[in-house]
Amino acid sequence: MSASKLQFTPCSTPIQGNEINFSKLYLHHTPAGPRPNQSGVTSTNKETGLGSLVVNNWQVYDGIRCDTKVVAHAQGLHVYAGNWHNSFTLVFEDERFKGSTLEVMGIVVEQGEWAIVGGTGQFGNIMELTIKGFCPILKGSRSQGLVTKIGPWGGIDGGRAQDITATPKRLESITIHSGWTIDSISFIYFDQAGEKHRAGPWGGPGGDPCTIEFGSSEFLKEVSGTFGPYEG
Repeated sequence: MSASKLQFTPCSTPIQGNEINFSKLYLHHTPAGPRPNQSGVTSTNKETGLGSLVVNNWQVYDGIRCDTKVVAHAQGLHVYAGNWHNSFTLVFEDERFKGSTLEVMGIVVEQGEWAIVGGTGQFGNIMELTIKGFCPILKGSRSQGLVTKIGPWGGIDGGRAQDITATPKRLESITIHSGWTIDSISFIYFDQAGEKHRAGPWGGPGGDPCTIEFGSSEFLKEVSGTFGPYEG
């Protein structure tokens, strides 16, 4: 998939946030045939035409053909109420957006527009999707949009500088090798593109390992310890 099709970049506006810019995505709407991706659950009122309810699991491809890559599924329902009203979750399955979602509502796309109201990644009627949006980063948010480096502090002699190689997004684990003292420390983290990296171990070769793992919603606020002479 071309990287230009899915863009999520910091936006320099008075409100800090990230701009969403997805283009050239194709939603495949297949109501019938050997492999339909929707199913009706209620019938239409014969007098008014209202009330038909259909659940959908539409595929979203990065090309117009069904042999291209599936990047998301539109999972939800649409109901006829004068127009076909859609309410579904766009669940992304590709690369860095895997597991992320957008909550979408609106009338049928051929006659109108859908609105993004929230978020947290076969041939028939094929609809080209262009998605644009803005996600404000609230004060106190744990999102690491901007990274600031401070330090080092301490003396000018001794030791070797150690650092990570990529801009981090989330810390997965810390492993400490220790006995009577801490011998070494290492980290596993994900970068902004979702790739996993290992940093370390930094320190000596001794000690037994102990690993601290972090959940996807947990983040590290502080590391502290003590130092002093040990066996000279």
